[in-house]
Amino acid sequence: MTHNLRVPKMTFVKNKIQGHGRLMDPPSRSSMWRLGFKTPVNYDDIELYCGGISRQWEKNHGKCGICGDPYDGPRENEAGGKYATGIISRYYHKDQIITVDVDLKNNHLGWFEFRLCPNNNVKKPATQECLDKYLLQRADGSGSHIKIGRKTGHIYTKLRLPAGLTCSQCVLQWKYHTGNTWGKGDNCVGMGCSEAQEEFYGCADIGILDKGAPIPSTIRPRTRRPHIRITTSHVRKPSQPTRRPASFKNCHAIGSWVGIYDTWCKDFCPKGGIIVHLALGSSYIIGNFSTYFISYMRMRNVSPDIQYTDTIWIVSVGTITTGFTMFLSGILEKRLGSRITILLAGWLMSGGLALTYFSIKKSFLMLLFSYGFLYGIGNSIAYPVSINCVMKWFPKKEGTVAGIVLTGYGVASFIWNPFITLYINPENEIPDFHINGEDYFSQKELLDRIPSCFLVLGIIFSVFTFVGGMLNCTPPSEEKIPDTILLPLTKNADHDENGEEEDEDEEHIEYDRQLIHKPETKKESLEREITPKMALKTRQFYLLWLILLFLNQSTDFFSSLYKAYGQTFIHNDYFLAMIGALGSVGNAISRLMWGFIGDKISFKWSMLILSIILAVLLCSLSLTELGGQYMYGLWVVLLYLTFPGTFALLPAATHRYFGKRYYLIIYGMLFSTHVVSGSVGCLLAIKLKPILEWHGMFLLSGGMAAVCMVFTLMYNEKCKEK
Repeated sequence: MTHNLRVPKMTFVKNKIQGHGRLMDPPSRSSMWRLGFKTPVNYDDIELYCGGISRQWEKNHGKCGICGDPYDGPRENEAGGKYATGIISRYYHKDQIITVDVDLKNNHLGWFEFRLCPNNNVKKPATQECLDKYLLQRADGSGSHIKIGRKTGHIYTKLRLPAGLTCSQCVLQWKYHTGNTWGKGDNCVGMGCSEAQEEFYGCADIGILDKGAPIPSTIRPRTRRPHIRITTSHVRKPSQPTRRPASFKNCHAIGSWVGIYDTWCKDFCPKGGIIVHLALGSSYIIGNFSTYFISYMRMRNVSPDIQYTDTIWIVSVGTITTGFTMFLSGILEKRLGSRITILLAGWLMSGGLALTYFSIKKSFLMLLFSYGFLYGIGNSIAYPVSINCVMKWFPKKEGTVAGIVLTGYGVASFIWNPFITLYINPENEIPDFHINGEDYFSQKELLDRIPSCFLVLGIIFSVFTFVGGMLNCTPPSEEKIPDTILLPLTKNADHDENGEEEDEDEEHIEYDRQLIHKPETKKESLEREITPKMALKTRQFYLLWLILLFLNQSTDFFSSLYKAYGQTFIHNDYFLAMIGALGSVGNAISRLMWGFIGDKISFKWSMLILSIILAVLLCSLSLTELGGQYMYGLWVVLLYLTFPGTFALLPAATHRYFGKRYYLIIYGMLFSTHVVSGSVGCLLAIKLKPILEWHGMFLLSGGMAAVCMVFTLMYNEKCKEK
């Protein structure tokens, strides 16, 4: 029985290990493609870890395939498997001292061992019994264990081949026994004491020839990639990469806490993101909140002629501010780190809301500054940073995890709308002042509670952004490595049989660092990282920009004034508040649902389906007057189940097409659409509402959703090489 200290995991995200290391020289069967061999591509070559610690030790009682495949699963890396092609990747001479290279991405303590099996038949699976006969020893005589300490990057080790051994095909096995799991051993209790630790493996096919025998020329690198070329030069092994000094913006654990810290971060970063977005999602409360603060400013003579449609000005100022400032999130994140960026932006947003306690008593212009401008800046900067951080932790499920984090954004109004209504209108009073076709609250006690509600919400949101921001942490940074690395192509003869360095020319293969240090993302992300300047030259950027523009334009009017519209034929303030709350639940479900759908069937088709549903619902919204309050409530919830999904689909689409390095800046550039939609949307609502009335405005909104469909059809998701 194992005694592992486990950190609780999120129930809705499978806690999958991120890749840790791979055998690079000689290259393992799963990694040969990275050096130009014509072998099947395995993007998960750094995840050959027996199916995970639970599967290996609890289900299979410590057993594992000799090359890292799960013991009870397909053996893709053993003879007969997909990656065991029978190609000999390296040749050596008898009794030679060889240098092996392991590319370690994340250090989880522990040690390496290397074993050798003279198999002499590429079609016959090697066995662990054969491998155990030849446990390779270090060239300096210090034994077979290679303790790795705190090293990451390329770790080079000199090993002595077994005396007198030759083979036409030997299987070289790399074993990495980590030390990052707490437990009890024979002589200790603590980190790494238990036998049940994560283990990583790699198998390479090599040949060992008699001394002086010529090296066969069996390797032919791929030629379709221009960055791979053959060179002849005398090289020394690269020195071990050094660690960059720690900085406050990205703190890292040390010693035995590294494994626990990484696991803790991976588990709690999404939770922190959800908490942050519970505050940021307060942008959706304006549809309910506006019926109160517009009534306050009109009845207290702050702005005697103000109307509900003037709420659009607040939305527009916030929207335009978002368009101008969201790109700053990428700049600030690089300079300050994600945690500090979230904290500062969150407090700016909360401060703007709290200042509205004063501005609502002064003028509508000051209200625009505090609740529109300041609130908008903070919200727009904090919004993408936490999403980006979580997508880095879960690069293969970008849409799903973005949707999970954004459930906080969507569900926020489910919490805050009832809170606002109960705080301001606990007696469920109805608007009692009718003018120009609109109903306003005039009850003194109700109006008195409105300013303090802004202050209370500002304090609450500052706490939420602090807690969520502190839970935010970025994945361990990859060590900086040269743009290209030279490794031996057909032999590894930099030492003779006595361990002395030979001064001879060697044939090497030069390969791009992106092939070796590939981000664990979709294949498209492997090819390049697109800079903001390059993005502006792509057709896809402008199509995404137009999709977002017309999507926002089609929904801004509805999301700002759905309650004001409902009040024209529904006279129950609690019911309308509850519909807003249920809509927020739909908002949360929408982001998770559409993010998952986007991961399964692609951004293009997900967005197309979403746009069609949105257009139909908006065009038919006015029919709810005939169906009554329950039909109205159903339509509102369905709309919130639809359009918010865009904001789960779009981050993943941007991340996949343009890459992760400049994601925040490019995503912020896409949100420059808000400058247009904020300005035009405001004018449309104010100028066209008296002419088209409610019914015409909803038909116009549906038409804009239909235009969004057209641009979606034109979008091509494949990132083409230049």
